Amino acid sequence: MIALEVKAALNDRAEEFTRWLFPAGKLSGSEWQVGSLNGETGKSCCIHVRGSKAGVFKAFATDEAGDNLVELFAQTRRVEFKQALRACADWLGVPLSAHEAVATPSTTPPVRPSPLPTPMSPSDNERALAMASTLRDDVALCERIARARNWRAETILDLAHEPSLGWDSGRLAFLYESGVKWRWREDGERVIRWAFGKPWLWRGGFLWNRSTIYVCEGETDAISLIDAGIEGDGHSLAVGLPSASTFDQEWAQLFKGKDVVLALDGDKAGQDATARISGLLQPVVKSLKQLNWGGLQHAS
Repeated sequence: MIALEVKAALNDRAEEFTRWLFPAGKLSGSEWQVGSLNGETGKSCCIHVRGSKAGVFKAFATDEAGDNLVELFAQTRRVEFKQALRACADWLGVPLSAHEAVATPSTTPPVRPSPLPTPMSPSDNERALAMASTLRDDVALCERIARARNWRAETILDLAHEPSLGWDSGRLAFLYESGVKWRWREDGERVIRWAFGKPWLWRGGFLWNRSTIYVCEGETDAISLIDAGIEGDGHSLAVGLPSASTFDQEWAQLFKGKDVVLALDGDKAGQDATARISGLLQPVVKSLKQLNWGGLQHAS
């Protein structure tokens, strides 16, 4: 058995494996939740154990993350990849091939980008997770938001499970790694306000292991792309800017070596942002393109 087969076999038994690795955790929807990679009781570390994202994990308090269960074992046990691979194969009860047993992986795992945002405090992190839980546990609410926004309820539920989307006292909550931003209507007017934290990139924590990045002017545009199936290839990611005018020049390093598609609005603010961000990204990205929104059936 080779490394890819070990990862696939673990995904087939993801819940069983994660229960064994973190016996103090609890199942919530499609995630196994624990306090951290140390395994204590809590909700700050989420491991997907069901569906297409099985094996993807994120410890929000420490910013540790990965996209497969072998890497989860390696980070939890603080061992090298080849040691983790052997241990996981032993757990599965299958032998490794001679090559995989003695060699390191043929490809180097991707390095998480820098600069990273200032993480939320433990208390704010718990608040954010509670907002995500409120949304993902209320199917009727997901369906109501979907009808209002012309999105699929499944898209909203998936984002709540990440967790990148939540609900708080009648307000849609966008969960960043650096804080939470509210969005709601009051007396017919749209209101956008930060609940706590500071601006970064919405869903920026997933940049490290995706190769094609769609940069949107806001979270709702990114959701429209996700809803249209833009991430279906497993290599693409839609991220949202906190606003058209907010893109720190240091963030350009997060996109180094990637294929980037700018999906900003066509108004003056969007055009100005496209020109400015293009100038920052051009020296570091692999390729840079601009999205024609009109070609996306489900985008709104």
